[in-house]
Amino acid sequence: MDLPLAGDKFTWFRGGSQVAASRIDHILVSPEILNWFPNVIQTILPRNLSHHKPIVLREQVNKSKNKPFKIFTHWLNYPELTDLIKKSLEAAACDGMEAFLSTSKSAIKRWGSNFRALKEKKMQNIDNKIEELEQQLCRSGPDQNCAKDLQNLKHALWEKYRREEREWHQKSRVKWFNEGDKNTNFFHISAPVRRCRNRIVSLESRGKVITDQQKLERECADFFHSHYNSSNIVPIKRFDCELSKMSEASVKWLEAPFTEKEIWETVRNMDGSRASSPDGFNLDFYKKFWASLKKSVLKFFEDFYECRIEEKDFNRSYIALIPKKDNPTSIGDYRPISLIESLFKILAKVWSKRLTGCIQEVVGENQFAFTPGKQISDCVLIANEVIDEIKRRRDKVVVVKADFKRAYDTVDWAFLDLILDKMGFGTKWRKWITICLSTAKISDLVNGFPSRFFSIRRGLRQGCPLSPYLFNIFGEALSSLIKAAVQRGYVCGAKIGTNGISVSHLQFADDLILFAKVEKQQIINIKRLLRVFEMASGLTLNLKKTSFSELIQMRVGFVVGQIQ
Repeated sequence: MDLPLAGDKFTWFRGGSQVAASRIDHILVSPEILNWFPNVIQTILPRNLSHHKPIVLREQVNKSKNKPFKIFTHWLNYPELTDLIKKSLEAAACDGMEAFLSTSKSAIKRWGSNFRALKEKKMQNIDNKIEELEQQLCRSGPDQNCAKDLQNLKHALWEKYRREEREWHQKSRVKWFNEGDKNTNFFHISAPVRRCRNRIVSLESRGKVITDQQKLERECADFFHSHYNSSNIVPIKRFDCELSKMSEASVKWLEAPFTEKEIWETVRNMDGSRASSPDGFNLDFYKKFWASLKKSVLKFFEDFYECRIEEKDFNRSYIALIPKKDNPTSIGDYRPISLIESLFKILAKVWSKRLTGCIQEVVGENQFAFTPGKQISDCVLIANEVIDEIKRRRDKVVVVKADFKRAYDTVDWAFLDLILDKMGFGTKWRKWITICLSTAKISDLVNGFPSRFFSIRRGLRQGCPLSPYLFNIFGEALSSLIKAAVQRGYVCGAKIGTNGISVSHLQFADDLILFAKVEKQQIINIKRLLRVFEMASGLTLNLKKTSFSELIQMRVGFVVGQIQ
């Protein structure tokens, strides 16, 4: 495997009349090295007179605070820990959810401080006893009691190996492998490889390369604080394009009181071993101790229903930075994924399940993401058929692929509420959405270390179960704007079929394809339309990645390139 490279993107440079630079020098290592040196990276040294920059291996030292608390699912299989947690929960039975989690965390920390040492010691003791019994059987011959003891010890050792396998399985984040046959080594290698791939070793900022852990944390914190708290929109009070309305029955269903059955079914069906949230608890913890936690969880839902939330910091989230490409060099090369507080995640999942049943009432046929009965392959097939029809009929139609900069992060809350209102969503539902957006606090994780928490003023957090559905509703405003432009003749879509059905655009989440005539004015109209939507909604068009399709350039006689 190729380790992360710190210091520069290129290792080779040629000057003169034909300047060229590339990365052609690598140090390749086996994944096993990460078990001994988990923070090893490649570092570039000065080139001096050579065309090549030297590369050295070194261990990146993280002089930072302790990593945050988190619980692993396999811990919940230890009776001594579960008994300790139950006693802690009973002691805090009258103090609410915050006290529940706090006392549980204290109990788990006390148990975990000696967990590893005791685990190794117990496994060693079992190994020694197995060896003693095997030697005894060799010396004295068959013995029924001795053989039974040996069988019990091997069974106990197998159980401990299985627990260790589940531990490394969870750490590895391997999703396609559900059950193993003592594949601990596979998971043991996968976990450090994943950490190595996601590690931030350096970032380019203002012409400088940052490699120090604390400076990396500060750089990321400053970037995201500015990113989520800046806005360049023009506030609007009306949106006159036609939007579908939510039915009265659906409005009542969305605002109906939460039930214990609905909440428990949601918790039971959610993936319990996903990455821990700021409180450190995953959903397997809620499943395991549901009998003890149920009353406090229901009280939280009841308080939220009446908009009288008293729990502190229930809506915090970590931002995990996932690289979009190999050897990322800037913050823009990372995708921010939010790790939501468990309690809020349950709430958002309950909402999203309700919304799934009625979102098709307000989301049109041009959208394909997160809508029952539709999938991404439908969008791909339709786009392919439209382009084939354009080529067959030799129509002069241009295909525009629009790209938005960090679309989820730039959603304006006021515009979203305006769209929800125009679609007929109830007052209570809209108030819930406002509370959940405005109370959010985030902290970015840099190599596992969190920054300070801060409030945000815009955006939908990727990782929140509700965000994709809210973004679909948000995207319907753009869809209605495009339809209005087509109706008024500002944009003409592609004609397909014998009946000449017009297809103006296709949407899948933040991906947008538009079809228009090969006319300069139509392209200008598309740009103006997207610019107007940007000013109202906050979604900024990425002109560097928004371009005309090359598939039809020879057919239509249009200059293929970027929108300027």
